[in-house]
Amino acid sequence: MQDSSKPSAETVPDDFSLTRRTALALLGAGGVASMAGAGSASGTGADGGDETKGEHGSDGSPARRWNQDVDAQGHALSDLGSLEVEHVYTSARDANVIVWRDEEGVYHADSSEETLHSGEDYVETIQAAVDGLSEGRTSKETVLVAASGTIGPVDELTQIVLPSYTVLDVAGTIYVEDEGESLVTPIRAFGEERIEIPRLTIEGNPRFGVWIQNSDSIKLDNVDIRFENLDDLEPYEDAPGDWPPVAFDPESSKEEILANRGYVGANNEGIRIDGRAREEPCSDVQIGSVYVEGAGHHCVELYDAERVQIEQVIGVDMDSSSVILNETENATVNGVVGENPESPTWYATFRCANGCENVSVGQVVSRDAPRGIHITTDSNDITISEVNIVGARYHGIKIDDVENVAVQGGLVKNVVEEAVLSWADGLSISNLRIVDDLSEQEREEIFLPVGGPDVREQTHAIHFTGQNGRIVNNDVRGGGTEELIAIDATNTIVRDNLGDGIDSGTVTLESGADEAARIEGIHGRFDAAFDLRAEPAAVPAGPVAWTHYFEWSGEGWDLVFAWETDPGEDLELSYTVDQTQGGDAEIDLEPLEAGTYRIDARHSGLSLTAVEDGNVQQEEWSGGENQRWHVAEDGDHFRLEIADTGQVLETEDGLTENGANVQVGEDSGGDHQRWTAVPVFSATGEYYYALQPAHVERAVDISGISQDPGANALLWDYGEGENQQFAFDEL
Repeated sequence: MQDSSKPSAETVPDDFSLTRRTALALLGAGGVASMAGAGSASGTGADGGDETKGEHGSDGSPARRWNQDVDAQGHALSDLGSLEVEHVYTSARDANVIVWRDEEGVYHADSSEETLHSGEDYVETIQAAVDGLSEGRTSKETVLVAASGTIGPVDELTQIVLPSYTVLDVAGTIYVEDEGESLVTPIRAFGEERIEIPRLTIEGNPRFGVWIQNSDSIKLDNVDIRFENLDDLEPYEDAPGDWPPVAFDPESSKEEILANRGYVGANNEGIRIDGRAREEPCSDVQIGSVYVEGAGHHCVELYDAERVQIEQVIGVDMDSSSVILNETENATVNGVVGENPESPTWYATFRCANGCENVSVGQVVSRDAPRGIHITTDSNDITISEVNIVGARYHGIKIDDVENVAVQGGLVKNVVEEAVLSWADGLSISNLRIVDDLSEQEREEIFLPVGGPDVREQTHAIHFTGQNGRIVNNDVRGGGTEELIAIDATNTIVRDNLGDGIDSGTVTLESGADEAARIEGIHGRFDAAFDLRAEPAAVPAGPVAWTHYFEWSGEGWDLVFAWETDPGEDLELSYTVDQTQGGDAEIDLEPLEAGTYRIDARHSGLSLTAVEDGNVQQEEWSGGENQRWHVAEDGDHFRLEIADTGQVLETEDGLTENGANVQVGEDSGGDHQRWTAVPVFSATGEYYYALQPAHVERAVDISGISQDPGANALLWDYGEGENQQFAFDEL
């Protein structure tokens, strides 16, 4: 259990102790409404008399002495001469119970009528204060924790459990000094409503700082959680085999769930609010100001929530996201700030995943995170007003196979790979400045996320392969080493971007030629319309005029120039082609059908091959039986059997993590042997498929985006990479 000798002089200031008189004053019994580090107002007059014996004079008439506290609608007046400048304030009579610590190190929970608990155990005292509030109440009552304390080391689950209609105001600091198993969650609630925490400070290594489940009408503000000494804890080994991980058995009782320490994917998370143990989401969540430092996972996570308002979250040196919204609807987030240059994960500063809808974000500021923003897995109708993303170590903004996402302006600078990468349906990117000015030496010093490709260049400003897009009014000059704007998309408008368009470059118009110049293959789809921006590289010496038109060659669009006024000398033009409309053709994605196939990786053209030891890798096509795959439907999934042995494609041992090996094995009917083929439509009209196993939301991936024969097939988060897409050619 917790160390009763803590808090020590080193962790909790000795002057953060009270007298019983001062504690009662904080409840309004004595009228003093402030708490000082060195004590509070004495409440005695100049003659030494007690000013708080009664509220009437000797004749029964109302009386108030000149130096007695006045409760003026919550704005209390105090004898400031006896208070320190750095004091914690609460208006008189706000708290129903106060937790305080005397000069002997004993904690007390007092109401205005009685002492509810006294002892050396910090958590027990706070829990006694909470439990001492009115039973069956239907309006909020408040516990003021006017003391700091230390929890740990512990050998059993340790937490303060909050019931409905509770305000827990923590004026002190909760120190967590655990070791071994991670068993401390300072604040927890399950199946409650109308809980409020107006301020909270936690330092140390809790499992979660705050974990609230299946609860409604939650308000948190002024939360400061600083993780440290995480190496004192054992690695989590209580992870379930299922994915996504859960922290409950839906058939369990409330008592059983509260007795469950909880596993949600990683350890040492700041704030988690979820509704995953019931059919309805948790609702009406308000989060004010949050600062989290050093978290082993996310700073703030919501899962299965609706009607959410977050003011500002700042995350520093966390392993994962500052804010992650999972299955969250109708949410507004004013500001998200994150800086975590040593994070080994791929998590973005701000992430929406697993079916988020109708989310509006004011500003995302990200520094040296793995990613700045990531919108993924059926998260639709997301609007982000402004971004300031610098130094993202694997994509600045990544928007996957989702619908209706808008980024309305800001800066993306000095990232690895694409600044903006998306294959959404309905993407709007506008008013972004995308640039890269890192030196070669600075790029070599970037710490790449674990398992990411060994690429240290900002390859593209914007790379979009979806449909129904709008890429407008962006400045991409200096934004990519391979391409500035790469569009392999249908029904997409690309116009008025500085630095690039659907195609750009320089061309020489040849004097005296019937066709002054032709640029072939500016775009590969027929259902599009274009416009041209062009100007001479130098001012012509005499009169000159030209015209242009776009001509369909049968395989793509060509840009053709012709003279109206031939200047008598060649003329060099710089040009940008805009796509002013993308056509209105609806693309019906074709599902994979049963059959026997050769399966080729899109990025390399090499074929998936089962080698002698059962491993699967890419090889040159030879037509061998170990490269022929029988694809058969099995319910909502497919079974992929290799022709020569009858073994089926599987993930080794049913593993779920990134990097899990892909191989063939005897068919046991497991979910790790059944596959979803997700269709991917390219703008050239070709279909590819991503192979995702039934047991985890990852995809078959050719390791390291290798072009070489022998490169291994493994599982990885699906990122729309061409090394994760396969052509199925029926044999």
